[in-house]
Amino acid sequence: MRKRNRKPCLITGILLFFAIISGCGSKSGLSVRDYIAWFGKQDCPLAKTQEQDGYKYELRYQTADCLALKEIAEDELTNRKLKEELKARNGLYYFLLRITPPEGKKQKFLEEESKSISWLSFGAKDDIKLIQGKDTLSCAMNQFEPSMGIMPYQSFNIGILKPENEKQDNPNTDIKILFTDKVNSGKQIVFTIKASDFKQIPTYKL
Repeated sequence: MRKRNRKPCLITGILLFFAIISGCGSKSGLSVRDYIAWFGKQDCPLAKTQEQDGYKYELRYQTADCLALKEIAEDELTNRKLKEELKARNGLYYFLLRITPPEGKKQKFLEEESKSISWLSFGAKDDIKLIQGKDTLSCAMNQFEPSMGIMPYQSFNIGILKPENEKQDNPNTDIKILFTDKVNSGKQIVFTIKASDFKQIPTYKL
């Protein structure tokens, strides 16, 4: 009986081995564009919506990575620049809050905005809290973007201090965000984002 030529099998095995090693070492994750777009999706698990008296309140959690990547032009994006941007954002959780009025109250919405611009720009910070476990965390940053009659909503870019012992980039437990709207509905709005929602945050590759 003739012996089988084992060389083709051996070569195939070696090629397969290197293919597996190469695959294990390759970067995985979304492109930067797709990663940023993920946070803006309508069905993003980190976007929560509430309604009070016809006013729509939408809160979106945004990672520091997402905000940092938005700041850097694509042709200037390097690991070094990204690290610098992330360092500047360390210590805070970030959110985008939008308030949209019902159809019949758009004029009142604009009038109240004009009269209450001081609270919207500065005072609202004191009426935003985050509860994480036993910690009640304060709002450290609030950048208000008025509608000015141009946009159909008001926007707040919010930064809330992380707990002192929090080493994770993103929350690893359920959180609640409390916002008291003293201008429009006059009600306290409560948003809940679960730990399982945060676990859905994708990775990205440069």
